[in-house]
Amino acid sequence: MEKETVVLIVGHNSVSKGAYSNVLQQSEYDYNLEVANQVLAKQDELKYNIKVLFRKPNPSYTFQMKELLTNLEKEKYKLALELHFNAPARVDDTSTSGALALYYYKNEKAKEIIDKYFEAIKKYRPKHNIMGTIPIKTEKDRGGYGICNSKGIYILLEPFFANNKENVLSIDDYVKVLITFINSL
Repeated sequence: MEKETVVLIVGHNSVSKGAYSNVLQQSEYDYNLEVANQVLAKQDELKYNIKVLFRKPNPSYTFQMKELLTNLEKEKYKLALELHFNAPARVDDTSTSGALALYYYKNEKAKEIIDKYFEAIKKYRPKHNIMGTIPIKTEKDRGGYGICNSKGIYILLEPFFANNKENVLSIDDYVKVLITFINSL
């Protein structure tokens, strides 16, 4: 029997790379590209197939997301995870911390899945601040386009705030978190 697929979507793109972490010395896009590639390389440790998708640097966010969702819906997937990290409102803020996950507000199954994600973080980082979930109602809400317009379960993950040394997860640690999380599904 063929394994089901979990799709990892690398947040942002090669031109618009998202937040920058002074701690990691890396952008969101570069960090999550490496994370996704390492999870993909460890496919044999997972009970699901992994597919990695990207937003192409086209003229507008909406166009990028429509193209991404067209490619996503070609897959028969159990779950789509859009990979990000969070940035504080001020660059000099090194104290804001916590993990967040965004999901479609009517999707109770997504909420259950997010609980497993937070458990995986806590396994590797017991004192990690879990800020919780953000229910998304419309495609105009933060991160809402993919969440509201995908046909399957689509969750946007923000495991830490970029400029808090104690909060940031190294690439190796986050790969372990994601493997543990995906195998818990």
